[in-house]
Amino acid sequence: MKRKILLCVMVFLSSFSLISQNANSNYNNYHARIIKIEETIVNENFQEADSLYQLLFKDYNNPFLSDVIIALQLSGLLGDNQSITTYLELAFKNGAELKHLKNLQGLKNVPKELWNNAEINYVQLRHQYYEKIDTSLLRKFTNRYLNEQKLKNTDMGPNTIKNNIRFIKQVVKEKKNFPGEKMIGIDDYNIKESNFYSSVVVVSLYHYWFGFTDFQKVLENAVDKGYLHPRRFAWIYNGEKISRKQGYGQYKNKNLYKPLFPKYNFNFLFDYYTSNLEKVNADRAKFGICSYEIDKKKLLIEKKYGIKLMFLNY
Repeated sequence: MKRKILLCVMVFLSSFSLISQNANSNYNNYHARIIKIEETIVNENFQEADSLYQLLFKDYNNPFLSDVIIALQLSGLLGDNQSITTYLELAFKNGAELKHLKNLQGLKNVPKELWNNAEINYVQLRHQYYEKIDTSLLRKFTNRYLNEQKLKNTDMGPNTIKNNIRFIKQVVKEKKNFPGEKMIGIDDYNIKESNFYSSVVVVSLYHYWFGFTDFQKVLENAVDKGYLHPRRFAWIYNGEKISRKQGYGQYKNKNLYKPLFPKYNFNFLFDYYTSNLEKVNADRAKFGICSYEIDKKKLLIEKKYGIKLMFLNY
């Protein structure tokens, strides 16, 4: 009898573990919940937003760092020291550097005592972050990114971009997924202020003439699995969209075969804006991005409260 009860308990725990793993591997629900939180924020229901963030981060072990930073700023507005401490630790575990957090205007009112406590655990939590990402790949992509930025407007630019694209394809083939934030972490090069997201791979795809169509299935899967933020997906799409419309790169050759290209409108920076917001919002929703109207309201909240909500608005 005891063995039967023990077996039932083990089956239950295994089932629960499987459900938890599935939840962590499917980010469609993650982004749907983020949209709900963003709607709550623009309605200035910060306490409710904080509660929703806490539930979300319990369900997903690898949240996008930008979401953690927003939650951290809200806890600062609320003066909730316990939440501030929790989100600081979560931010460090997901790649945030202490010096960059201290520079955020939205965290200027965090008590000095909490910063001092955060410094005590910072090194250990930073180590946990490096343990879960591929630091070797991060260094390689960072060096390639910096070289590309240096040469992109020279005669060596096209070949540099092509070489980086070949390397991305090689990594995707070997790793069976996109080298985004979950795989290589956030940008780790010497910049004045952290962006709190990963761009070293995305920029190459943006510069490449077929950055979207050559990787479309990979990118869509990466969004579903949490390796690529939907806004970065849209940014890569816009890169090829601009190249096609303005005749950049290989699109200068009118006889060149152009792969089929879906018609999306996201109304992001570097996009061709449209007044058809019904189409814009439908395209955004398809990939887990809030409505255009919510983004506009976020800018008002940023100005009113001195916090940063728009880390990925392109």
